[in-house]
Amino acid sequence: MATRQVTLKGPRGNVFALTVDPQVRNLEQVKVGDQVVVRYFEALSLTLKKDGKELRSSTEQTDSVRTPEGDRPGGAVAREVEVTADVIAVNAKTQTVTLKGPKQIVDLKIPDKGQFKLVKVGDQIQAVYTRGGGRRRGAGQKK
Repeated sequence: MATRQVTLKGPRGNVFALTVDPQVRNLEQVKVGDQVVVRYFEALSLTLKKDGKELRSSTEQTDSVRTPEGDRPGGAVAREVEVTADVIAVNAKTQTVTLKGPKQIVDLKIPDKGQFKLVKVGDQIQAVYTRGGGRRRGAGQKK
């Protein structure tokens, strides 16, 4: 409870650890062995901006809903990060591009050869990464 970290085991035996946001109410009601329903999603959208002229930037927004205090634990959280980054290197051998954003430099593999050929140093990539999910404790079910 001190770190609000929860480790979940999925139906196929996969283990997933996550930190539950402090805005999620009633976490203290969840006990080891309880069965919970979790829906999680991730999405990444990339837009190539030829000969980009925008400043490198990053914005982030979060939205959440909570269950009423004292109710069964539950809620949903979504986070979206939008980054504009400069293409500073292109490696045809590994089919990767190196992007310099406002905070860090990352290498991005582009598996589609046709798409990879479109990218050159001096271009920009606008990336929008969204992730989120919701959970609720099962109705009295134990696992």
